[in-house]
Amino acid sequence: MDRFFKKCRILLLCFVAYPALLTADANRDSTSQDERAIGHVLSSYYFDYGVFPSGNNLDVMHALTGANPHKIVYIQMDRKYIDPKGHFLDAWGTSYRITFIGPKAVEIRSAGPDKQFGTKDDVVFLQTIDP
Repeated sequence: MDRFFKKCRILLLCFVAYPALLTADANRDSTSQDERAIGHVLSSYYFDYGVFPSGNNLDVMHALTGANPHKIVYIQMDRKYIDPKGHFLDAWGTSYRITFIGPKAVEIRSAGPDKQFGTKDDVVFLQTIDP
């Protein structure tokens, strides 16, 4: 009987932990897809204007959502992934960090589930412009 209860506890633990693992993977996948989308639209912007949008993260996001010389909307995000100031948010509710690495490369970084930049759980995408 004691063995039976041990097995039940293990099964119960699996049922409780497994959905959390699925959610973590889904958040990571969603964030990776968003980063790729941001990277690709930054490439489109680059090909249209010959440069990446300038300014801070918020300026870049505004440029991608239509605040650019030709009023082109390069990307639209679900409102639940935009904070009140207009920053695009990852699946954990933290704004993305966009860093331009030279004139033809950009890194899009999520702080990941711990919401701290520079840790091992960060989700990072590097977009380069090929000649």
